[in-house]
Amino acid sequence: MSNHIEHIPLVPSTPIPVQEYIDLLCTVPAGKITRTDDIEAYFKRKYKADKVHIEYAPLTSNPLWEGVPYWRQVSSHGMLRDLRFICTREQQKEKLEQEGLSIVPCGAYGKSLKVENYKDLLFDYATINEQ
Repeated sequence: MSNHIEHIPLVPSTPIPVQEYIDLLCTVPAGKITRTDDIEAYFKRKYKADKVHIEYAPLTSNPLWEGVPYWRQVSSHGMLRDLRFICTREQQKEKLEQEGLSIVPCGAYGKSLKVENYKDLLFDYATINEQ
């Protein structure tokens, strides 16, 4: 009996510059939200790639985030995210509520926060023109 180990190659990942990610996030209008999954799907279509990754290395630079509506990006299930280097979950809640969105408690003991009816508020990237 042989101890043969088969190597399964990794799927190559297309890098997305953080500035392109920021530019895409800026297309999401007030009153709408987006999810990480939607952003990845957009870039996969644009670059005809099976896998993409955003090059987050320069993300810690605060000037990059000036004027960027980062609070409009939520998790796959509409949950608010704690992005400590940009904003806390409470700041995200406040900004989304200022745009007219309803934020509700959910999860164990109601400690998590979610955009109510988040699926109805998702931004459709098909509405923007790809260059």
